[in-house]
Amino acid sequence: MKHNGRPPIRASKVDADRINLREGEKRTVVCGDCGTWRVIEGRMVAAHRAEPRSSKPRKRRQLPEDRVPRCLGSGQRIWFDITPDQWRARYERLSSHRQDQGMNPGSRRTTRVKRMSNTPPPPASKLIPSLPTAKRAFEKYKAHRNGCSTCTGRTHCTDGARLAAEYVRLLDMEPQSQRVRAGMEQLRKLIERFLAEQLPRRRATEWAAVLPDVQDADTRRTQRPNGAAPITDFDVPLKNLHPAR
Repeated sequence: MKHNGRPPIRASKVDADRINLREGEKRTVVCGDCGTWRVIEGRMVAAHRAEPRSSKPRKRRQLPEDRVPRCLGSGQRIWFDITPDQWRARYERLSSHRQDQGMNPGSRRTTRVKRMSNTPPPPASKLIPSLPTAKRAFEKYKAHRNGCSTCTGRTHCTDGARLAAEYVRLLDMEPQSQRVRAGMEQLRKLIERFLAEQLPRRRATEWAAVLPDVQDADTRRTQRPNGAAPITDFDVPLKNLHPAR
């Protein structure tokens, strides 16, 4: 195979990650024209095509678009002016440098922290699930009966019979359900009272933490500054002035 007529490329001028000089393996290099890995044969890049061959048989490749030309990087001469050990050292330095860049926080994109506001606690009515009542069951049964053509008189469909049975069951349990609802209502009020008491306590704790600094700032603000005031300026009033009405 003849060379492509281009000047030879020195192996030391090729990036270490674009050429392979490992001992015991075939020497390969990335073609500068098509960007694919190619075998080096006889100090030249092996002949190859820029695109895959046509899927048609050779006898049927009559049209120009069916003939894939040879890549211009075929036959590129390469001079091996470095040893495999020197290439391995260059490759390790390049890998270490890229790894350090990936671990360096300055080389990564900044991650903006989105601060979320304090979400108020949900109301007590959302914390305690509502219990089914006979009134709600009757409303569901009535709405189904008005829209169902099968539920007429004492005849019910499957859903109508289920809703009717649910209404009768809740109607029998109404006295017990009333006692349970009363207990749940009392529990809801206790939870609301507890949540209402927590907010003033938290504010009092936060205010107590900054109270010494506030008092110190008030004390320093009420003190007269040392030295005589300039003649051209007015005296700063240290007391609250109330204009006459």
